[in-house]
Amino acid sequence: MFQFAPTLQAALTIPDLRIIQDLVVKGQGWSVLPDYQCTEALASGRLVSVTRAKDAPTNNLYLVWNKASMRNPRIVHARDFILGLFSRKT
Repeated sequence: MFQFAPTLQAALTIPDLRIIQDLVVKGQGWSVLPDYQCTEALASGRLVSVTRAKDAPTNNLYLVWNKASMRNPRIVHARDFILGLFSRKT
């Protein structure tokens, strides 16, 4: 994103994004948080983004399955359900 690799190492690992956001809002450091996690804090000014929304990195998810596994109706149902969650509704 910033054209160079960071040379910093994490000082602390916390497995809950809500705790991380709370610590950052209270001034206890900085972090990378997903948009959905900090929309309200950004809108209220409690957090500040260092990137513009259109320049922010994205994470793409890919759904992959083995053709042979499609013989199992449960797997087909799960795949169809997941695909249905992401289908565009017009």
